[in-house]
Amino acid sequence: MSFGCGCGCGAVSDASCGCCDGVQALVPEAHENRPGLSQLSTRIGTHGTFLASLQARLTSHVLAHEVFSAGQPTETVTTRPLAKLTARSDDAVPALLDAWACAADVLTFYQERIANEGYLRTARQGRSLHELASLPGYMPRPGLGSSTCLAFELDPLARAPIVIPAGTRAQSIPGQGQTPQSFETSDDFAASGAWNRLPMRQTRPQDLHDVRDGTLWLEGTATRLKAGLPLLISADGAEPRPFRIVRVEEQPDRQRTRITLERWAKSGQVAMSLLADAPQDTALAEVKATLARVDDDDAAEWARLHASVGELLHRRLSPPSRAWLKQASEVAATKLPAAESPPALVINGVSGGGSSGEDDQDTDLWERLLARPSVPLASAERLSHNARDELSANSGGTFSLLSAANPQLANNLAPALAGVQRADEQPALRVYALRVQAGAFGRNFPRPSGTAQYKPTDSAVITYVAELPDWSIVRPRHSEEESVLHLDGAYDTILPGSWLLLDCAAVSLAHSSVAPTGETIVAQARRVFPKLTRAEYGQSGESTEVEIDRPWLKYGDEDDDSDSPSINHLAMASQPSGDDSFAIVRRTAIYAASEELALAEAPVADPVCDGTQGLALDVLAMGIEPGRLIALRGERADVPGVTGLEGAEIAMIAAVSHSTPDQAVGEVEKGHVTASHSYTTVTLERPLSYCYRRETLQVYGNVVRATQGQTRREPLGNGDATVANQAFALKHAPVTHLPAVNARGSRSTARVYVEDVEWARAESFIDLGPEDRVFVESVLPDGSTAIRFGDGREGARLPSGTLNVAAIYREELGASGNLRAGQIAQLADRPLGVREVVNPVAATGGADPEGPDLVRRNVPIASAALGRLVALSDYADFARGFAGIEKATTTIVPAGGRRLVHLTLGGIDDAPVDLDSELMRTLRRSLRELGDPAVPLQVATRALLPVVIEARVAIAQDRLWERVSSDVRAALARALGYHARDFGQAMAASEIIALIQGVPGVTRVDLDVFGTLPPLSASDVPTPDAIAEGIALLEQVAPVIRPAPARMGPDGTIQPAQLVTLVGSGAQTIALNQQA
Repeated sequence: MSFGCGCGCGAVSDASCGCCDGVQALVPEAHENRPGLSQLSTRIGTHGTFLASLQARLTSHVLAHEVFSAGQPTETVTTRPLAKLTARSDDAVPALLDAWACAADVLTFYQERIANEGYLRTARQGRSLHELASLPGYMPRPGLGSSTCLAFELDPLARAPIVIPAGTRAQSIPGQGQTPQSFETSDDFAASGAWNRLPMRQTRPQDLHDVRDGTLWLEGTATRLKAGLPLLISADGAEPRPFRIVRVEEQPDRQRTRITLERWAKSGQVAMSLLADAPQDTALAEVKATLARVDDDDAAEWARLHASVGELLHRRLSPPSRAWLKQASEVAATKLPAAESPPALVINGVSGGGSSGEDDQDTDLWERLLARPSVPLASAERLSHNARDELSANSGGTFSLLSAANPQLANNLAPALAGVQRADEQPALRVYALRVQAGAFGRNFPRPSGTAQYKPTDSAVITYVAELPDWSIVRPRHSEEESVLHLDGAYDTILPGSWLLLDCAAVSLAHSSVAPTGETIVAQARRVFPKLTRAEYGQSGESTEVEIDRPWLKYGDEDDDSDSPSINHLAMASQPSGDDSFAIVRRTAIYAASEELALAEAPVADPVCDGTQGLALDVLAMGIEPGRLIALRGERADVPGVTGLEGAEIAMIAAVSHSTPDQAVGEVEKGHVTASHSYTTVTLERPLSYCYRRETLQVYGNVVRATQGQTRREPLGNGDATVANQAFALKHAPVTHLPAVNARGSRSTARVYVEDVEWARAESFIDLGPEDRVFVESVLPDGSTAIRFGDGREGARLPSGTLNVAAIYREELGASGNLRAGQIAQLADRPLGVREVVNPVAATGGADPEGPDLVRRNVPIASAALGRLVALSDYADFARGFAGIEKATTTIVPAGGRRLVHLTLGGIDDAPVDLDSELMRTLRRSLRELGDPAVPLQVATRALLPVVIEARVAIAQDRLWERVSSDVRAALARALGYHARDFGQAMAASEIIALIQGVPGVTRVDLDVFGTLPPLSASDVPTPDAIAEGIALLEQVAPVIRPAPARMGPDGTIQPAQLVTLVGSGAQTIALNQQA
């Protein structure tokens, strides 16, 4: 008899359908892992497969027994007695199987993780990566602290220098999502309240150049001057010259008045002819203003005009304006003495030619915006010194030497120099206002007339009236004296010794034997009779008689005919009107009663640039010495057409000189001028990168270098001589590391003291002896730092003692320390007299510790360079192992007839890498020291090729577009971002399609645009117009985008290697549209 399973397929022995066989065993699963996988698959099963396999084994158990008939076995029957034990889940047997399946699932999960943690590519735990990296001797880079300069402000009453010790701490004001960052000064330095702000010279004494430029500055605002009135101006004691006031501009806030002048006499004929042909162009306003006041015979003014024309020709001009300027330049050159004739103008390298106005001003704008601030020398010890210059008559070194030699002189020297007055009593420029406007006596008298009567009858009388010729100052006698003025009124404010101006320009004489001695006559009064009565020209009235120091009239040799008829006779009407001399009286304007005006100093409008020729301060800054750092911060004046753009940079003083008022200013401003008080001139070690608007520039004098981190003084514990390789963990993490010239590119700030004796740091205990008192510092996977000592054979053991091991170190590092200028503004330590602190320039150079991906990438190259640079690849391998650098590539570039090694770098997380930062300076020094100094090397930062993607994506009906599109962007950012790409790595359109198609919910992809924008680099940023043009050209899908290596550009400069990647999150360069 046979039993079936009830499926209807027949007896068990005959069944072949398999439906009654139960669940099959599914474990152990077989795995084959191909090379290059990011994770290994080694699990032989999971909970589900283990449970199913156990159930299959349970139900597949077969029990065979024989069937007897008549005491004899007739057949063998197989049954599955345990098959029904799986029917209910609350049976004990299924529960036991489920428990074992759970245990097997957990066991195999951890077995797989352990297997993955044993390989560098698949390890995920920090401890695993740390141990694997240590096998070839690689230590993950700990990151770097940022660096900046701090400017301290002291109490203004603290005039004597105060030493601010190294380690003085300041903190940042955190922004949203930030934490306060600590910075400490790197060196001891002397500070003074007098050096808080070193004001730049804003004003200067005026001289004749200002007058010729048409501007005069007067003290106060109650000048009572009006446009059209004259001023007399005397330069260097010479005779005054007349000028006409064009505009009066009062500035009450600064208690001064600006006067715009022009010469009283009109300009020469040559200048007037040039002005007549001038085109209408605002760019020519300055030249036109100069021409309007230049005389034909004024060689100095023509020379200034020629120079200004030469400067203007370098600007962007229309062709008519450029042609007119060239004509003006040629005319001006003919007016110069032969010895002063300038060379031919050279514009843009072409004599007499140059740009026709097609220069790209936007390019100039971006170039100026990309200009990096100047970076001073790493230390004052690197300054070049010259004993003769440092001990010259006015140098700061000479005054410091004298002060050091005599303590009494040290106390009195600075006040004495500050109080020095100008030796000359005669000012360089004297200005006189003429308060009286008058005319000659008789100027308003009526013309003479003659009358005659005729009686035709006794009762009729006819009267004839005839107008006679005007009065004559020649006949019948000389009515006016050559050196005497008779004014038309009584003026008691005219004093002897005062100046007068006679304006005879309106006098026009056709027939006269007398004439003024000039169109404009400046004379000085000798004697004055203010209230006289004069009868002349048929009238009488009050008059002021002024005897002047020079003749104002010149009489000719014509005989005086005393037989002239009387004006009372009608016959006078028939006299020829050949004498028009009375026009001198009627048309001469007389300005008198001179009053000297107090001059204000003229504002210095020139921007502050360069600095290597000297920067004139407005104060006497005694005690400042070469090698000192200063910070300059203000509105930039070197970006065309842009205002309000701030710049800042740090500079090192190369030389200091102190000058009294009679000595020339070190900074060339306008010609040679003198100062009104003692001042200091500082010369910088290298030129400034920017130009600053003088009125906005702040110069900080109490500046010192500072680096990120807060100092901790920590007792580590008790030394035990019985313990080999005794170790201690520092309580605070991370320990600050700073850039250094070594193979790792960084040095720790930790210092270890054993019984108050500092022990040296070593990279490892290899080759150390039992007496070498060293420690080895290592960064643990959790970011903490461990200090280990020797075992007595390699490195000395610690001596036994109580709390005899201590450490001094600083904590904090990373990109969080890269702060903007002005953000560090809190004093954590407050030395005596210190009030405030600020970082005038941004803090840069901070880098985060290496992440797992970077560790996996860098461990294979840890032993590539081995601290020496021989092959081309060694430079890139060495740079990638340098703290703060994530990517590097090298290329041989032909340049200047030789082969140059070009190294292109990318910072960690694409953090900005300033080529002038401490990080880059130490990298370049390390490359020079470890490589061949004869090999030319150039280091540059990466050029990004931003990828632009536009695609239409269709999604499943049960999906939301918002979620799917976000997932697509995230997938593209992961695969195409900065971390995932490398120099020279191409990007294909098929890769983009595969990435989008692989996102869950995407059913179809149509790629419409795939290309790149113009490259973005630290030294070359495309203009917005260039980006717009690049976008307009992306009308199709590029099959493959291949980045270019470093190469020589068309302009002769070396272009860095390119990196094809998404910039940022790709929000601006990924365009996704839902497809129906």
